[in-house]
Amino acid sequence: MVYIATTEKLNEVILASDGVICMGAGRFAQKIGTVLSPDARSKILHFVDSDKSKYYTNMYIGDKALQIYPVVSLKQYQGQDIVILITTWQTEAMEYQLQIQYAAYL
Repeated sequence: MVYIATTEKLNEVILASDGVICMGAGRFAQKIGTVLSPDARSKILHFVDSDKSKYYTNMYIGDKALQIYPVVSLKQYQGQDIVILITTWQTEAMEYQLQIQYAAYL
């Protein structure tokens, strides 16, 4: 896990990556568009969430519709330089879920 303290550094890391997956598709996630630069926002691939009622629906960041997938979809990015951006206030729960279920992929 890498923790980034400034929005400038976050944008820099995102721009150097293959893409971003936002983990968590609630009210907090809707604010991500105000934090990221336009170029960094364009690198968001999709959202993942553990709420089954959100699967395959859209989250909008600005005018861009991004689909919400199950967390298990993260496995398809093994070996790629993907930023997983935790976009929920429940950061400890998300981090734990990643460590337990996907330790082999991180």
